[in-house]
Amino acid sequence: MTSSVPATGSTAASGARAGSAARAPQSAPPLGDRRGLTAAGALLLLLLLSILGALLDALVSRHQLWLLFTIGFVLSAGLSAQRVHREDLGTSVLLPPIAYAVVVAGASLFSPRGRAPGLRQHMLDASSAMILHAPILLGGTLLAGVVALFRLASRRHSRH
Repeated sequence: MTSSVPATGSTAASGARAGSAARAPQSAPPLGDRRGLTAAGALLLLLLLSILGALLDALVSRHQLWLLFTIGFVLSAGLSAQRVHREDLGTSVLLPPIAYAVVVAGASLFSPRGRAPGLRQHMLDASSAMILHAPILLGGTLLAGVVALFRLASRRHSRH
């Protein structure tokens, strides 16, 4: 016993699937949309402003990571927590340590002392820079945490 399925039925079903696939909502842009930044967009904002501050410090003050890096990092940590999607608020508090590690490690590679040969010396320079500039990391992470908590509290308050 074989059952025959009309050819038009399968064509109609595939046509319906093709039509629904064409009408399916597009995925969200990887960096942000009208609701704000995605976690990737917030990390990119944090990295760009921190790198800009580090570069300005190197050009203007001849310090590797000093005042302009501190301002850029801390403000971008707060701004990224403010502009990130609500569902990514927890991630926004984890992004400053990641960006900090990337920028400080990169800056240690380009420092005059970082030009010494050997991977071991580069690792020591990056480690000591991360330790010496830890208050900057703490400030940026705390600001991101406070902004995230304020946004969560205002969201819960607006529901009641």
